[in-house]
Amino acid sequence: MSDKEIIENKEISEKNNINKNEKNDDINKEEIKEKLENEINSKEKNEIKEKKEINEEEKENKNEIIEKENKDEKIEEDNKNEIIEKEENKKDNEININNNINNINKEKKEDILSKKFKEHNDDYKYLVKLDEDKELQNIINEHNNNSSDEDDDDEEEEETFPFRIIGDVQKKGETIGKFNHRYLEIDSVKGILKRYKSSKEYPRLPLEIIPIKTLKSLKKVAKDLNKDCYDFELVFTVTKGNKKEEKVQIYRVRHMESRNKWHDSLLALWKHLVKGEKIPKINSHKLQFVDDQAGIIQDIKQHNDRSKVKTGKVTLRNFKILGLLGVGGFSTVYKVQHIMTEKIYAMKVMNKNYIILKKYLHYVVSEFEIMKSLSGFPFVLDLHYCFQSANFLYMIIDYCPNGDFTNLKCINNLKLFFAEVILAFEHIHKHNTVYRDLKPENIILDEEGHIKVCDFNLAKSGVTRERKAFSFCGSPMYLSPDMLSGKGVDDRCDIYGIGLIMYELISGWPAFNADDLNTLYQDIRNNKINYNLPGIDGEAKDLLKKILVPDPEKRISLEEMKKHPYFKDISFLKVYK
Repeated sequence: MSDKEIIENKEISEKNNINKNEKNDDINKEEIKEKLENEINSKEKNEIKEKKEINEEEKENKNEIIEKENKDEKIEEDNKNEIIEKEENKKDNEININNNINNINKEKKEDILSKKFKEHNDDYKYLVKLDEDKELQNIINEHNNNSSDEDDDDEEEEETFPFRIIGDVQKKGETIGKFNHRYLEIDSVKGILKRYKSSKEYPRLPLEIIPIKTLKSLKKVAKDLNKDCYDFELVFTVTKGNKKEEKVQIYRVRHMESRNKWHDSLLALWKHLVKGEKIPKINSHKLQFVDDQAGIIQDIKQHNDRSKVKTGKVTLRNFKILGLLGVGGFSTVYKVQHIMTEKIYAMKVMNKNYIILKKYLHYVVSEFEIMKSLSGFPFVLDLHYCFQSANFLYMIIDYCPNGDFTNLKCINNLKLFFAEVILAFEHIHKHNTVYRDLKPENIILDEEGHIKVCDFNLAKSGVTRERKAFSFCGSPMYLSPDMLSGKGVDDRCDIYGIGLIMYELISGWPAFNADDLNTLYQDIRNNKINYNLPGIDGEAKDLLKKILVPDPEKRISLEEMKKHPYFKDISFLKVYK
């Protein structure tokens, strides 16, 4: 073979080898692919199996949990039923225990009240308890055997008592039109309709006071067939600044009888005040203490026998009832005449059960002790006698027939009235007492036209600049900025009140007046007072600006007020004498 042939053969053999190797490589690759695919498939299958197993386990677990929850719920229900039964039994026991405790506390409080009045009796010797007075019990027994004619006369006297309607209503909002819960009161004595945010604010914090005389329209609104309720509408005149405008209010109640009660009572009172018509007999509604009139009448009946009047003790038997003067928050006031001296007094009557029920015992005792400590001063209402019956407390105080500062007509004597007010509060503050409720209604005029500060329900003794009083109280329109601050008040709170009364009597307008409490309180805090009114000028304006200062530290004192040029023509010594 030639060399060429040999070389060609070699090349051919090499090519063949290369082809063989390539084929082997392809075969190996296919085998690897198959292996990989098999592995992947096996893994996926295993994962699917595992997921199935996990799902089955989860289902089993869920079923177990649901079963447990059902069992737990059943157990809880059983436990709740047992607890409810136990609580009901406890409540029944607690009610019985509380009733017993209340009875014990009531007896204790009555004992405390009796002790307080007995302390006063040690000084004046005129306290008597009906249940211990055998002679008085004989009078009661004799009265029970009286003729029916006397009973008829007493029934006619009972009809002359004023009525008072209070209760829950819903008031339609003036902007949105939504009905909101409110509390209303018709006071026939003062001829006013009072609106409260709720019964909790009654009787101290009314949102609005509407004189019945200002009513322009009163009507029953047609019933909404889609709602089980009854409405009535009031239209009355409101004074804002120097302008008068009409205001409409719609109230809603649940029952037609309630709507008729409100409507008819308002209408009857309006006719009486405006047209002079007689008020038909209207029973008071939802007031425990007004219902006590019958008990007061019974006490009066028991003391009708004047032949047994003693000179040592003073009781209801010593007085002749001349008429009714008014009904307050938890008291009724009568005009009476002392049988022996023929002197005229006012008699304040308070229901002992109501005082204890409403937790007013502290206020009554405080009023009694403060009036006792302040007695004998010419410009403070005097407490002359006090005594009690089985159900009522009686306080004999000064009779002041000339009204209060709300209907003051002697404008020429304003400086003299202000001087008497300043002297009265000098006397009150000397006894470390803060009054806290100074307003025109609480300054009354006696027979000679001199002022008397009355109604010490909210007064507090033992108050100094270092030891302040922190209770929030008073009438909204006459609150001081220090009262609203919540930091406590002292005698300077009353000085601010004197300034408010002076402002109102000089200008004819209250210093603060707003449609809602939030705005009113904000105006008081910001000292928004308009001094550009007739009468407020010169010395009066200067004095008022020094009194009506929001910061009590910068407020003028009573002594500085007396030396102010406004009182240059007033001799406080002569006023006192």
